[in-house]
Amino acid sequence: MKSATASLTKYFQKTVAGTQKYVVASDFPRQILEERSKATRLEIPSRQALKKHKYYLHLPTLTLPCSLDLAATDCLREHNIYAIKHLKQLSTRLVNYLHEREILTEREIIEKVKKYREAQARKSERPFFEVDEGTEAALQYHDENPFIGACRSEREVRTECLSAWKSIDYNESNSLLYLVGRLAPNFAVACRILYEIRKRAPLFVPTSLFDFASGLGTYTWAANTIWPAGCIREHHLVEASGPMTVLSEFLLAKREQGTPPNTYLFPGVRHRRFMPSADVTGDLVMSGYALLEMAGEHDRRRVIESLWSRTNAFLVLIEEGTRAGHTALLEARDWLIRNGGDNMHIFAPCPHSFACGRAGLGCKSTVKYYQFGLTRDPAYSTEEAFSYLIVSRGDWRRFTKGGLEGKEVSTHPRIVSPRPAGGGPALDIDLCLPNGDCERVVFSKSGTNQPLYFFLKNSLAGDIAPCERVEDADANTENPTETS
Repeated sequence: MKSATASLTKYFQKTVAGTQKYVVASDFPRQILEERSKATRLEIPSRQALKKHKYYLHLPTLTLPCSLDLAATDCLREHNIYAIKHLKQLSTRLVNYLHEREILTEREIIEKVKKYREAQARKSERPFFEVDEGTEAALQYHDENPFIGACRSEREVRTECLSAWKSIDYNESNSLLYLVGRLAPNFAVACRILYEIRKRAPLFVPTSLFDFASGLGTYTWAANTIWPAGCIREHHLVEASGPMTVLSEFLLAKREQGTPPNTYLFPGVRHRRFMPSADVTGDLVMSGYALLEMAGEHDRRRVIESLWSRTNAFLVLIEEGTRAGHTALLEARDWLIRNGGDNMHIFAPCPHSFACGRAGLGCKSTVKYYQFGLTRDPAYSTEEAFSYLIVSRGDWRRFTKGGLEGKEVSTHPRIVSPRPAGGGPALDIDLCLPNGDCERVVFSKSGTNQPLYFFLKNSLAGDIAPCERVEDADANTENPTETS
Protein backbone atom coordinates (compact mmCIF):
# COMPACT_ATOMS: atom_id res chain seq x y z
CA MET A 1 0.00 0.00 0.00
CA LYS A 2 2.87 2.35 0.76
CA SER A 3 4.39 1.92 -2.71
CA ALA A 4 0.99 2.42 -4.34
CA THR A 5 0.44 5.63 -2.37
CA ALA A 6 3.89 6.92 -3.30
CA SER A 7 3.26 6.14 -6.97
CA LEU A 8 -0.12 7.85 -6.78
CA THR A 9 1.39 10.99 -5.25
CA LYS A 10 4.15 11.09 -7.87
CA TYR A 11 1.57 10.47 -10.58
CA PHE A 12 -0.70 13.42 -9.80
CA GLN A 13 2.22 15.78 -9.33
CA LYS A 14 2.75 15.54 -13.10
CA THR A 15 -0.44 17.24 -14.30
CA VAL A 16 0.41 19.35 -17.34
CA ALA A 17 -1.37 21.45 -19.95
CA GLY A 18 -1.73 19.55 -23.20
CA THR A 19 -1.74 22.64 -25.40
CA GLN A 20 1.68 23.65 -24.06
CA LYS A 21 3.45 20.29 -23.80
CA TYR A 22 1.91 18.21 -26.61
CA VAL A 23 1.65 18.38 -30.38
CA VAL A 24 -0.57 16.26 -32.58
CA ALA A 25 1.09 13.40 -34.47
CA SER A 26 2.00 14.58 -37.95
CA ASP A 27 0.12 11.82 -39.79
CA PHE A 28 -3.01 11.84 -37.63
CA PRO A 29 -5.19 14.64 -39.09
CA ARG A 30 -4.57 13.50 -42.66
CA GLN A 31 -5.44 9.88 -41.92
CA ILE A 32 -8.58 10.56 -39.94
CA LEU A 33 -9.92 13.14 -42.39
CA GLU A 34 -9.35 10.81 -45.32
CA GLU A 35 -11.94 8.51 -43.76
CA ARG A 36 -14.42 11.28 -43.02
CA SER A 37 -18.09 10.79 -43.65
CA LYS A 38 -19.62 12.54 -46.65
CA ALA A 39 -22.24 14.00 -44.36
CA THR A 40 -19.69 15.88 -42.27
CA ARG A 41 -17.75 19.02 -42.92
CA LEU A 42 -14.15 18.68 -44.08
CA GLU A 43 -12.64 19.69 -40.76
CA ILE A 44 -14.87 17.46 -38.62
CA PRO A 45 -13.93 13.75 -38.40
CA SER A 46 -16.65 11.10 -38.18
CA ARG A 47 -17.10 8.21 -35.77
CA GLN A 48 -16.66 5.84 -38.68
CA ALA A 49 -13.26 7.39 -39.38
CA LEU A 50 -12.41 7.08 -35.70
CA LYS A 51 -13.13 3.33 -35.67
CA LYS A 52 -11.01 2.77 -38.78
CA HIS A 53 -8.00 4.65 -37.44
CA LYS A 54 -5.05 2.49 -36.39
CA TYR A 55 -4.73 4.23 -33.02
CA TYR A 56 -8.33 3.44 -31.99
CA LEU A 57 -8.26 -0.14 -30.77
CA HIS A 58 -11.65 -0.80 -29.21
CA LEU A 59 -14.44 -2.96 -30.56
CA PRO A 60 -18.23 -2.68 -30.29
CA THR A 61 -20.10 -4.92 -27.87
CA LEU A 62 -19.22 -8.51 -28.72
CA THR A 63 -21.28 -11.68 -28.87
CA LEU A 64 -20.14 -15.27 -29.20
CA PRO A 65 -20.07 -16.85 -32.67
CA CYS A 66 -23.32 -18.65 -33.41
CA SER A 67 -21.66 -22.08 -33.45
CA LEU A 68 -20.02 -21.50 -30.08
CA ASP A 69 -23.19 -20.04 -28.58
CA LEU A 70 -25.27 -23.04 -29.67
CA ALA A 71 -22.62 -25.51 -28.49
CA ALA A 72 -22.42 -23.89 -25.04
CA THR A 73 -26.21 -23.85 -24.75
CA ASP A 74 -26.44 -27.52 -25.74
CA CYS A 75 -23.72 -28.36 -23.23
CA LEU A 76 -25.68 -26.79 -20.38
CA ARG A 77 -28.89 -28.50 -21.43
CA GLU A 78 -27.18 -31.90 -21.47
CA HIS A 79 -25.01 -31.69 -18.36
CA ASN A 80 -26.44 -29.04 -16.03
CA ILE A 81 -28.36 -30.30 -12.98
CA TYR A 82 -29.22 -26.87 -11.52
CA ALA A 83 -31.88 -24.32 -12.31
CA ILE A 84 -30.51 -21.50 -14.44
CA LYS A 85 -30.89 -18.92 -11.67
CA HIS A 86 -29.03 -21.10 -9.17
CA LEU A 87 -26.39 -21.92 -11.78
CA LYS A 88 -25.73 -18.21 -12.35
CA GLN A 89 -25.44 -17.62 -8.60
CA LEU A 90 -22.88 -20.39 -8.18
CA SER A 91 -20.97 -19.19 -11.22
CA THR A 92 -20.92 -15.64 -9.86
CA ARG A 93 -19.34 -16.87 -6.63
CA LEU A 94 -16.60 -18.64 -8.56
CA VAL A 95 -15.96 -15.62 -10.79
CA ASN A 96 -15.82 -13.27 -7.78
CA TYR A 97 -13.34 -15.55 -6.06
CA LEU A 98 -11.09 -15.65 -9.13
CA HIS A 99 -11.32 -11.87 -9.44
CA GLU A 100 -10.23 -11.28 -5.82
CA ARG A 101 -7.13 -13.45 -5.92
CA GLU A 102 -3.81 -11.84 -5.09
CA ILE A 103 -0.31 -12.58 -6.30
CA LEU A 104 1.97 -14.00 -3.63
CA THR A 105 5.57 -15.01 -3.33
CA GLU A 106 6.48 -18.50 -2.16
CA ARG A 107 7.46 -17.20 1.29
CA GLU A 108 4.16 -15.35 1.68
CA ILE A 109 2.25 -18.47 0.68
CA ILE A 110 4.08 -20.59 3.25
CA GLU A 111 3.56 -18.03 6.02
CA LYS A 112 -0.12 -17.56 5.28
CA VAL A 113 -0.82 -21.28 5.06
CA LYS A 114 1.09 -21.85 8.31
CA LYS A 115 -0.93 -19.17 10.13
CA TYR A 116 -4.16 -20.53 8.71
CA ARG A 117 -3.35 -24.05 9.86
CA GLU A 118 -2.49 -22.84 13.35
CA ALA A 119 -5.75 -20.92 13.57
CA GLN A 120 -7.74 -23.94 12.42
CA ALA A 121 -5.94 -26.17 14.91
CA ARG A 122 -6.87 -23.83 17.76
CA LYS A 123 -10.52 -23.67 16.71
CA SER A 124 -11.01 -27.39 16.29
CA GLU A 125 -9.20 -30.59 17.09
CA ARG A 126 -10.22 -32.01 13.73
CA PRO A 127 -7.22 -32.76 11.48
CA PHE A 128 -6.45 -30.01 9.00
CA PHE A 129 -6.88 -31.12 5.42
CA GLU A 130 -4.85 -29.87 2.51
CA VAL A 131 -5.15 -26.20 1.61
CA ASP A 132 -7.16 -26.97 -1.50
CA GLU A 133 -10.23 -29.17 -1.26
CA GLY A 134 -11.73 -27.80 -4.44
CA THR A 135 -13.75 -24.68 -5.04
CA GLU A 136 -15.98 -25.20 -2.00
CA ALA A 137 -13.01 -25.03 0.35
CA ALA A 138 -12.04 -21.72 -1.19
CA LEU A 139 -15.53 -20.27 -1.42
CA GLN A 140 -16.65 -21.07 2.12
CA TYR A 141 -14.83 -17.90 3.19
CA HIS A 142 -16.35 -15.80 0.46
CA ASP A 143 -19.31 -13.76 1.66
CA GLU A 144 -21.01 -11.24 -0.60
CA ASN A 145 -21.87 -9.05 2.44
CA PRO A 146 -19.10 -6.62 3.51
CA PHE A 147 -17.50 -6.97 6.93
CA ILE A 148 -17.70 -3.81 9.04
CA GLY A 149 -17.24 -2.59 12.59
CA ALA A 150 -16.81 -5.37 15.14
CA CYS A 151 -16.29 -7.95 12.38
CA ARG A 152 -12.97 -6.45 11.37
CA SER A 153 -10.98 -9.46 12.60
CA GLU A 154 -13.28 -11.79 10.66
CA ARG A 155 -12.72 -9.65 7.57
CA GLU A 156 -8.98 -10.02 8.04
CA VAL A 157 -9.35 -13.80 8.23
CA ARG A 158 -11.42 -13.76 5.05
CA THR A 159 -8.83 -11.66 3.24
CA GLU A 160 -6.04 -13.94 4.42
CA CYS A 161 -7.85 -17.06 3.22
CA LEU A 162 -8.74 -15.58 -0.16
CA SER A 163 -5.20 -14.30 -0.61
CA ALA A 164 -3.54 -17.63 0.13
CA TRP A 165 -2.80 -19.59 -2.99
CA LYS A 166 -5.25 -22.35 -3.87
CA SER A 167 -5.17 -24.23 -7.13
CA ILE A 168 -8.83 -24.75 -7.97
CA ASP A 169 -9.84 -28.29 -8.82
CA TYR A 170 -11.77 -27.91 -12.07
CA ASN A 171 -13.92 -31.00 -11.81
CA GLU A 172 -17.07 -31.45 -13.89
CA SER A 173 -19.28 -29.11 -11.84
CA ASN A 174 -16.63 -26.40 -11.46
CA SER A 175 -15.85 -26.55 -15.18
CA LEU A 176 -19.53 -25.97 -15.98
CA LEU A 177 -19.58 -23.01 -13.60
CA TYR A 178 -16.50 -21.63 -15.33
CA LEU A 179 -18.19 -22.04 -18.71
CA VAL A 180 -21.21 -20.05 -17.54
CA GLY A 181 -19.19 -17.27 -15.95
CA ARG A 182 -16.10 -16.95 -18.15
CA LEU A 183 -16.78 -18.21 -21.69
CA ALA A 184 -18.19 -14.94 -23.05
CA PRO A 185 -15.81 -12.50 -21.27
CA ASN A 186 -12.74 -14.59 -22.11
CA PHE A 187 -13.75 -14.61 -25.77
CA ALA A 188 -14.39 -10.85 -25.81
CA VAL A 189 -11.07 -10.05 -24.10
CA ALA A 190 -9.12 -12.26 -26.49
CA CYS A 191 -10.83 -10.69 -29.52
CA ARG A 192 -9.99 -7.18 -28.30
CA ILE A 193 -6.31 -8.08 -27.78
CA LEU A 194 -5.88 -10.02 -31.02
CA TYR A 195 -7.70 -7.26 -32.90
CA GLU A 196 -4.95 -4.88 -31.80
CA ILE A 197 -2.32 -7.18 -33.28
CA ARG A 198 -4.18 -7.46 -36.58
CA LYS A 199 -4.85 -3.72 -36.79
CA ARG A 200 -1.32 -2.56 -35.99
CA ALA A 201 0.51 -5.46 -37.67
CA PRO A 202 -1.76 -6.21 -40.66
CA LEU A 203 0.81 -8.38 -42.46
CA PHE A 204 0.97 -10.85 -39.59
CA VAL A 205 -1.15 -13.93 -40.33
CA PRO A 206 -0.49 -16.78 -37.86
CA THR A 207 -0.37 -20.35 -39.09
CA SER A 208 0.00 -21.98 -35.66
CA LEU A 209 -1.44 -21.27 -32.21
CA PHE A 210 -0.05 -22.48 -28.87
CA ASP A 211 -2.47 -21.95 -25.97
CA PHE A 212 -1.23 -22.71 -22.45
CA ALA A 213 -3.95 -23.24 -19.80
CA SER A 214 -6.40 -23.31 -22.69
CA GLY A 215 -9.45 -24.04 -20.55
CA LEU A 216 -12.53 -24.07 -22.77
CA GLY A 217 -10.56 -23.42 -25.95
CA THR A 218 -11.86 -19.86 -26.10
CA TYR A 219 -8.69 -18.41 -27.62
CA THR A 220 -8.93 -20.85 -30.52
CA TRP A 221 -12.34 -19.38 -31.31
CA ALA A 222 -11.08 -15.81 -30.90
CA ALA A 223 -8.03 -16.30 -33.14
CA ASN A 224 -10.16 -17.85 -35.89
CA THR A 225 -12.61 -14.95 -35.55
CA ILE A 226 -10.02 -12.19 -35.88
CA TRP A 227 -8.08 -13.87 -38.70
CA PRO A 228 -9.68 -15.74 -41.63
CA ALA A 229 -10.81 -19.20 -40.59
CA GLY A 230 -8.42 -21.81 -41.92
CA CYS A 231 -5.24 -19.73 -41.94
CA ILE A 232 -4.24 -21.25 -38.58
CA ARG A 233 -3.40 -24.85 -39.45
CA GLU A 234 -2.16 -26.01 -36.04
CA HIS A 235 -3.82 -25.49 -32.65
CA HIS A 236 -1.89 -26.79 -29.64
CA LEU A 237 -4.06 -26.60 -26.50
CA VAL A 238 -2.46 -27.42 -23.14
CA GLU A 239 -4.90 -27.89 -20.24
CA ALA A 240 -4.28 -29.90 -17.06
CA SER A 241 -7.95 -30.40 -16.18
CA GLY A 242 -9.56 -33.43 -17.81
CA PRO A 243 -13.19 -32.22 -17.42
CA MET A 244 -12.23 -28.82 -18.84
CA THR A 245 -10.65 -30.51 -21.85
CA VAL A 246 -13.84 -32.55 -22.39
CA LEU A 247 -15.85 -29.32 -22.51
CA SER A 248 -13.34 -27.77 -24.90
CA GLU A 249 -13.61 -30.76 -27.22
CA PHE A 250 -17.40 -30.55 -27.07
CA LEU A 251 -17.40 -26.84 -27.98
CA LEU A 252 -14.92 -27.30 -30.83
CA ALA A 253 -16.54 -30.41 -32.29
CA LYS A 254 -18.21 -30.36 -35.70
CA ARG A 255 -21.90 -31.27 -35.43
CA GLU A 256 -22.94 -31.63 -39.05
CA GLN A 257 -24.83 -34.77 -39.96
CA GLY A 258 -22.54 -37.51 -41.20
CA THR A 259 -19.42 -35.97 -39.66
CA PRO A 260 -17.01 -38.57 -38.22
CA PRO A 261 -16.42 -38.42 -34.45
CA ASN A 262 -13.52 -36.36 -33.09
CA THR A 263 -13.76 -33.96 -36.02
CA TYR A 264 -13.22 -30.31 -35.12
CA LEU A 265 -14.35 -27.07 -36.71
CA PHE A 266 -10.75 -25.90 -37.04
CA PRO A 267 -7.80 -27.82 -38.48
CA GLY A 268 -4.99 -29.35 -36.46
CA VAL A 269 -6.59 -29.16 -32.99
CA ARG A 270 -4.54 -31.14 -30.47
CA HIS A 271 -5.36 -31.24 -26.76
CA ARG A 272 -2.57 -32.03 -24.31
CA ARG A 273 -2.54 -32.37 -20.56
CA PHE A 274 1.14 -31.52 -20.11
CA MET A 275 3.63 -29.28 -21.85
CA PRO A 276 4.82 -30.93 -25.09
CA SER A 277 8.43 -31.14 -26.23
CA ALA A 278 10.30 -27.90 -26.83
CA ASP A 279 10.08 -28.23 -30.61
CA VAL A 280 6.30 -27.60 -30.49
CA THR A 281 6.06 -23.86 -31.11
CA GLY A 282 3.54 -21.33 -32.37
CA ASP A 283 3.47 -18.14 -34.40
CA LEU A 284 0.99 -16.95 -31.79
CA VAL A 285 1.51 -18.12 -28.19
CA MET A 286 -1.16 -17.26 -25.63
CA SER A 287 -1.80 -17.82 -21.94
CA GLY A 288 -4.75 -16.38 -20.06
CA TYR A 289 -5.50 -16.18 -16.33
CA ALA A 290 -2.80 -18.73 -15.50
CA LEU A 291 -0.11 -16.78 -13.63
CA LEU A 292 -2.20 -16.19 -10.50
CA GLU A 293 -2.93 -19.93 -10.35
CA MET A 294 0.73 -20.75 -9.78
CA ALA A 295 2.37 -21.28 -6.42
CA GLY A 296 4.98 -18.55 -6.27
CA GLU A 297 7.29 -16.62 -8.53
CA HIS A 298 9.49 -19.59 -9.39
CA ASP A 299 6.68 -21.46 -11.16
CA ARG A 300 5.53 -18.29 -12.92
CA ARG A 301 8.98 -17.55 -14.29
CA ARG A 302 9.45 -21.15 -15.39
CA VAL A 303 6.23 -21.00 -17.40
CA ILE A 304 7.12 -17.62 -18.94
CA GLU A 305 10.51 -18.96 -19.96
CA SER A 306 8.91 -22.00 -21.60
CA LEU A 307 6.29 -19.93 -23.44
CA TRP A 308 8.86 -17.44 -24.71
CA SER A 309 11.07 -20.24 -26.04
CA ARG A 310 8.07 -21.49 -28.07
CA THR A 311 7.19 -18.08 -29.53
CA ASN A 312 7.86 -17.53 -33.23
CA ALA A 313 6.21 -14.12 -33.54
CA PHE A 314 3.89 -12.90 -30.73
CA LEU A 315 3.47 -13.89 -27.08
CA VAL A 316 0.20 -12.78 -25.44
CA LEU A 317 -0.36 -12.88 -21.66
CA ILE A 318 -3.75 -12.01 -20.16
CA GLU A 319 -4.78 -11.56 -16.53
CA GLU A 320 -7.59 -10.06 -14.47
CA GLY A 321 -7.88 -6.28 -14.58
CA THR A 322 -6.81 -5.98 -10.95
CA ARG A 323 -3.64 -4.89 -9.19
CA ALA A 324 -2.73 -8.53 -8.67
CA GLY A 325 -3.18 -9.31 -12.36
CA HIS A 326 -1.14 -6.27 -13.37
CA THR A 327 1.60 -7.18 -10.88
CA ALA A 328 1.82 -10.70 -12.29
CA LEU A 329 2.21 -9.29 -15.80
CA LEU A 330 4.86 -6.81 -14.62
CA GLU A 331 6.79 -9.72 -13.13
CA ALA A 332 6.65 -11.49 -16.51
CA ARG A 333 7.52 -8.25 -18.33
CA ASP A 334 10.58 -7.66 -16.15
CA TRP A 335 11.80 -11.21 -16.75
CA LEU A 336 11.35 -10.88 -20.51
CA ILE A 337 13.21 -7.56 -20.58
CA ARG A 338 16.13 -9.06 -18.65
CA ASN A 339 16.24 -12.47 -20.32
CA GLY A 340 14.35 -12.17 -23.60
CA GLY A 341 17.39 -11.04 -25.55
CA ASP A 342 17.81 -8.31 -28.14
CA ASN A 343 15.06 -9.74 -30.32
CA MET A 344 12.39 -9.22 -27.63
CA HIS A 345 10.21 -6.17 -28.40
CA ILE A 346 7.27 -4.93 -26.32
CA PHE A 347 4.25 -4.52 -28.59
CA ALA A 348 1.49 -3.53 -26.16
CA PRO A 349 0.29 -1.94 -24.02
CA CYS A 350 3.53 -0.27 -22.90
CA PRO A 351 5.11 2.33 -25.22
CA HIS A 352 8.50 1.71 -23.55
CA SER A 353 10.78 -0.89 -21.95
CA PHE A 354 11.47 1.06 -18.75
CA ALA A 355 10.08 0.51 -15.25
CA CYS A 356 6.29 0.78 -15.17
CA GLY A 357 5.02 4.18 -14.04
CA ARG A 358 1.78 2.62 -12.78
CA ALA A 359 3.30 -0.14 -10.67
CA GLY A 360 1.11 -0.56 -7.60
CA LEU A 361 -1.78 1.31 -9.22
CA GLY A 362 -2.83 -1.23 -11.83
CA CYS A 363 -3.27 -0.79 -15.57
CA LYS A 364 -6.32 -2.19 -17.32
CA SER A 365 -8.49 -1.95 -20.41
CA THR A 366 -12.14 -2.87 -20.85
CA VAL A 367 -14.37 -4.59 -23.39
CA LYS A 368 -18.14 -5.01 -23.54
CA TYR A 369 -19.88 -8.27 -24.33
CA TYR A 370 -23.19 -10.13 -24.17
CA GLN A 371 -23.60 -13.41 -22.33
CA PHE A 372 -24.62 -16.48 -24.26
CA GLY A 373 -27.68 -18.66 -24.68
CA LEU A 374 -29.40 -19.69 -21.49
CA THR A 375 -27.75 -17.00 -19.35
CA ARG A 376 -28.08 -14.07 -21.74
CA ASP A 377 -29.83 -10.86 -20.77
CA PRO A 378 -30.53 -9.28 -24.16
CA ALA A 379 -31.27 -5.87 -22.66
CA TYR A 380 -27.89 -5.31 -21.03
CA SER A 381 -24.27 -5.76 -21.95
CA THR A 382 -21.51 -6.45 -19.44
CA GLU A 383 -18.11 -4.76 -19.18
CA GLU A 384 -15.01 -6.82 -18.49
CA ALA A 385 -11.74 -5.32 -17.21
CA PHE A 386 -8.47 -7.02 -18.10
CA SER A 387 -4.72 -6.51 -18.08
CA TYR A 388 -2.50 -7.82 -20.83
CA LEU A 389 1.00 -7.93 -22.26
CA ILE A 390 2.06 -8.55 -25.86
CA VAL A 391 5.69 -9.01 -26.85
CA SER A 392 7.17 -9.99 -30.20
CA ARG A 393 10.17 -12.04 -31.19
CA GLY A 394 11.96 -9.73 -33.59
CA ASP A 395 10.87 -6.24 -34.56
CA TRP A 396 7.10 -6.33 -35.01
CA ARG A 397 7.28 -3.49 -37.56
CA ARG A 398 8.17 -6.11 -40.18
CA PHE A 399 4.45 -6.94 -40.14
CA THR A 400 3.41 -3.36 -40.98
CA LYS A 401 2.99 -1.87 -44.42
CA GLY A 402 5.86 0.53 -43.77
CA GLY A 403 8.18 -2.30 -42.78
CA LEU A 404 11.23 -1.80 -40.58
CA GLU A 405 11.75 1.64 -42.07
CA GLY A 406 8.32 2.80 -40.90
CA LYS A 407 7.83 5.12 -37.95
CA GLU A 408 7.72 3.38 -34.59
CA VAL A 409 4.12 3.77 -33.39
CA SER A 410 5.14 3.22 -29.77
CA THR A 411 6.69 6.69 -29.74
CA HIS A 412 3.13 7.89 -29.05
CA PRO A 413 1.73 7.74 -25.50
CA ARG A 414 -0.85 5.22 -24.37
CA ILE A 415 -4.11 6.28 -22.76
CA VAL A 416 -4.36 4.66 -19.32
CA SER A 417 -7.40 6.45 -17.86
CA PRO A 418 -10.63 4.43 -18.20
CA ARG A 419 -12.48 7.33 -19.80
CA PRO A 420 -11.63 11.00 -20.32
CA ALA A 421 -12.59 13.02 -17.25
CA GLY A 422 -14.24 16.39 -17.53
CA GLY A 423 -15.75 17.40 -20.84
CA GLY A 424 -17.02 20.67 -22.18
CA PRO A 425 -14.10 23.11 -22.15
CA ALA A 426 -11.37 20.56 -21.30
CA LEU A 427 -10.50 16.87 -20.99
CA ASP A 428 -8.33 15.27 -18.30
CA ILE A 429 -6.51 12.22 -19.67
CA ASP A 430 -3.86 10.00 -18.08
CA LEU A 431 -1.02 9.10 -20.45
CA CYS A 432 1.79 6.55 -20.26
CA LEU A 433 4.79 8.11 -22.01
CA PRO A 434 7.57 6.52 -24.09
CA ASN A 435 10.11 7.55 -21.43
CA GLY A 436 8.35 5.43 -18.78
CA ASP A 437 6.61 8.27 -16.93
CA CYS A 438 2.88 8.74 -16.42
CA GLU A 439 1.18 12.08 -16.23
CA ARG A 440 -2.27 13.62 -16.29
CA VAL A 441 -2.75 15.96 -19.23
CA VAL A 442 -5.44 18.61 -19.62
CA PHE A 443 -6.48 19.21 -23.24
CA SER A 444 -8.59 22.33 -23.69
CA LYS A 445 -11.24 22.27 -26.39
CA SER A 446 -10.31 25.68 -27.75
CA GLY A 447 -6.55 25.14 -27.85
CA THR A 448 -6.37 21.56 -29.16
CA ASN A 449 -6.41 20.39 -32.75
CA GLN A 450 -10.05 19.52 -33.50
CA PRO A 451 -9.56 15.96 -34.83
CA LEU A 452 -7.23 15.23 -31.89
CA TYR A 453 -9.78 16.53 -29.37
CA PHE A 454 -12.50 14.44 -31.03
CA PHE A 455 -10.32 11.33 -30.83
CA LEU A 456 -9.40 11.86 -27.17
CA LYS A 457 -13.00 12.57 -26.19
CA ASN A 458 -14.10 9.21 -27.60
CA SER A 459 -11.07 7.17 -26.53
CA LEU A 460 -10.77 4.53 -23.83
CA ALA A 461 -7.94 3.01 -21.83
CA GLY A 462 -5.61 1.09 -24.13
CA ASP A 463 -5.96 3.37 -27.15
CA ILE A 464 -2.88 5.08 -28.55
CA ALA A 465 -2.91 8.85 -28.12
CA PRO A 466 -2.07 10.43 -31.51
CA CYS A 467 0.16 13.10 -30.00
CA GLU A 468 3.73 13.59 -28.83
CA ARG A 469 5.41 15.54 -26.09
CA VAL A 470 7.12 18.66 -27.38
CA GLU A 471 10.68 17.48 -26.69
CA ASP A 472 9.95 14.08 -28.26
CA ALA A 473 8.40 15.68 -31.30
CA ASP A 474 11.36 18.03 -31.72
CA ALA A 475 13.67 15.03 -31.71
CA ASN A 476 11.61 13.19 -34.33
CA THR A 477 10.76 15.96 -36.77
CA GLU A 478 11.93 19.41 -37.69
CA ASN A 479 8.43 20.78 -38.39
CA PRO A 480 5.93 19.36 -35.89
CA THR A 481 2.24 19.95 -36.44
CA GLU A 482 0.78 22.44 -33.98
CA THR A 483 -2.05 21.55 -31.62
CA SER A 484 -4.06 24.62 -32.37
